[in-house]
Amino acid sequence: MKKLSVIIPTYKRSSSVLRLLKSIDEQLFDLEKIEVLVVSNFKDIDLEKALKKASFSSVNPQLHIANKAGVNASRNKGILLSQGQYSLLLDDDCLLHEKKYLQQVI
Repeated sequence: MKKLSVIIPTYKRSSSVLRLLKSIDEQLFDLEKIEVLVVSNFKDIDLEKALKKASFSSVNPQLHIANKAGVNASRNKGILLSQGQYSLLLDDDCLLHEKKYLQQVI
């Protein structure tokens, strides 16, 4: 079981999501203990392509679709799909500047 589920709802903001994922990837935390769920509010081909093309050293984001249900439904879907002991909800325009942020959350 993962320790932490990071849930990122998004809507047509693939570049913001990639910046956030990069900041997660740079964390001083055992990233094997987290799962990252990106929940898009519609089927975003650009986001799918960007995630396939991106290379992260430790983060392996999972993409899910919430079918135009809104940001709250995207968050809820992420929580329902998550398997972590704890959930961390991050907006797609967030950046984790502090390298120990995830350690401090747990």
